Amino acid sequence: MIVVALACCMQLGVEVHAAGQARATGRPDPSLTVQQNRNDSTRVTRIVVRRAGMELGGIAVPADVSAAALDAGLKTIVWHPGGRDFACAFARAKGSFVAVFLAQADGTYRAVDVSRVESVNIGGIGPNRQYREMRSRPIEWIARQDDSVQVRLRTDAWDTSGRHYQMNEPLIITRAGEPLWR
Repeated sequence: MIVVALACCMQLGVEVHAAGQARATGRPDPSLTVQQNRNDSTRVTRIVVRRAGMELGGIAVPADVSAAALDAGLKTIVWHPGGRDFACAFARAKGSFVAVFLAQADGTYRAVDVSRVESVNIGGIGPNRQYREMRSRPIEWIARQDDSVQVRLRTDAWDTSGRHYQMNEPLIITRAGEPLWR
């Protein structure tokens, strides 16, 4: 088993101002580490959250997410203002893999695959076009008064003629890990 620690995702107060990049809205809990963990015998890569070496939760990454896409996605984590929850996105061969990690009351993390937001956003942009590329990513957290979380996810799509389209979708996710799709 190979574990690659990516300390760069733990930078405090990171704001990326380049066009199209996510902007972090919170500061991560400094005791957490977010890593990619690849099991060579099963060929499964997972994104895991650890504290003091102990795994608190994780999610399997689709096989078509490259090592370079994993590295890039872990460098652009968007942290909740409370510093415990976070969202990340990874480019795939076609589309994106988007995950939200929710801190639970017992200290563990529930990872939720919210990649379906890409289809929802494409439905809003125009489902009848042919797209050559689509990318989705979290861009900000939205404050809520209850225990669920809300994150805004952006999809960028380029049609076959190169025209660029963009759609943002706020997504509510219960602490139990249930996305509330529109």
